[in-house]
Amino acid sequence: MSDINMKCVFCGENTLQKTIKFTLQTLQKCLNVLEYRRSKPVVRKSRTTYDNLELSIESSLNEVYYAQCYKLFTAIKIPRDF
Repeated sequence: MSDINMKCVFCGENTLQKTIKFTLQTLQKCLNVLEYRRSKPVVRKSRTTYDNLELSIESSLNEVYYAQCYKLFTAIKIPRDF
């Protein structure tokens, strides 16, 4: 399921790296992480990095990402009470 020469949702780059299409599971995880990142009270560089990122279940299933960008984006601990 990988495509070449498509823009990564997270970094916006278009390189020769292999890209991966979203599944419902990966998309749902990213939506949860994005919601948490936007609601965090601490303002850090990592919070504003993804301010322009727009994800939705309908449109994002056709989007792609690089594995490394996905790892960096989802590498955040979300509290259970969130």
